[in-house]
Amino acid sequence: MQGLVKGLSDRRRLPRLGKIRLGERRVKEKTGQDGKPYQVEYPAELDYFKFDAEALADFPAIRELYGEQPKELDIALPGEDPTVVFPTSYKLYGLGRLKCKGDGETARRSLCLACLSANPKRAHADPAAMSCRLPAHQKSEYEWIDRPCPCELLKNADRRVRCSPIGSLMVLLPRITLAGVWQLDTGSENNIEDINSAIAYVRDLCGRAAMVPLRMRRGTRTTAHDGKAQTHYTVELRFLGMPRRALAIQATAAQPVAALIAPSDIEPPHDEGDDLPPVAEPSDSADPADSPAGADGATEHQNAEAPPAPEASTPPACAEGAAGRSAPPRTSPPTEPGNAAVAHAAPAAPTSAQPAPADPKIAELHAAIMAEAKRLAWSDQQVDDYVAAITTERNLGKAADGLRLNEILKAIRAEKLPPAAPAKPAKKKGNGIF
Repeated sequence: MQGLVKGLSDRRRLPRLGKIRLGERRVKEKTGQDGKPYQVEYPAELDYFKFDAEALADFPAIRELYGEQPKELDIALPGEDPTVVFPTSYKLYGLGRLKCKGDGETARRSLCLACLSANPKRAHADPAAMSCRLPAHQKSEYEWIDRPCPCELLKNADRRVRCSPIGSLMVLLPRITLAGVWQLDTGSENNIEDINSAIAYVRDLCGRAAMVPLRMRRGTRTTAHDGKAQTHYTVELRFLGMPRRALAIQATAAQPVAALIAPSDIEPPHDEGDDLPPVAEPSDSADPADSPAGADGATEHQNAEAPPAPEASTPPACAEGAAGRSAPPRTSPPTEPGNAAVAHAAPAAPTSAQPAPADPKIAELHAAIMAEAKRLAWSDQQVDDYVAAITTERNLGKAADGLRLNEILKAIRAEKLPPAAPAKPAKKKGNGIF
């Protein structure tokens, strides 16, 4: 096809807005054998998610919604492909660049061409060929060479030349923006296993994992080493929703969730070879200070006459924890953070934003449902969720509009206005959602 380059024009990349970090680099003062003080830079774990200063400046809503040290974030996954959403590889970094990357079978290693020409066997075996400092090779170029994986550098005792698994989780922050994804890197095998398990659980529960509202939080895990207890901070993904919400999402699982993912192959939003090393997470057995610097029932007669359509639109959705009436009880799933990003394909949910139906009887039923929603102080999103849940529960997907809306009206009239909840003391920021 003219105007396109094969192998280039069909490649896609998710736009990356920034990184969510699990640690930071710190400096510790030490004294050398000669008595002179010197500084050692080492990676340290954090019990919260850290955003770069540039990201906080571009998106001030992050600090407004989650505070300075957020321990929980409302997220959604941008797709179903694990190689896009959570690509994981063995990686080796050095001098601020990626030197080797493998999948457990085959790796691609960046080697000095001059070293390869002089002694190919040694160049493949010697880690120094990945960062050659020979004066005669200063102008030599590097080339990516395929080799078996893993090798002896996996979890090498020498931290300066150590290969380790790195997972890069791509998430959306729907309460902030849908302009792109945020990348969270982790080198913890526990985190990698937990994240993959959580994604598989959500997919089994809801029929899909993409665009499902989740809560990502910092958890804790205690391990023992040399008889001493150590606390490490983990990454946890939790599904936000009751069984009805899972059923409503299941009803749309076979349909496109959002036009966020192009149909062709997508790569993570970083080029191979130019990805900066993440802050390494200290192992259970090492002193962090000694590490190198690099390392989310109505009755039938009620249907005879329906109340007139309300003139005002339904009230706006309330933020989680806001004062006032609570979310609809029992039958209606509560509105939760991140729901705006969920693409529900519920049949003709009657919200105030929709034009009035041409059929007078259908319009009357729509108006009646909206009047009941106003009585219950429900938002448009809550009405959408309620319609989807009732449609799924009563198997009304193929029913005529009049019959379906009648059933929805009977159900919504059976809902009672929940009593105003007594004022509760403010919870400490960062508490769990359960």
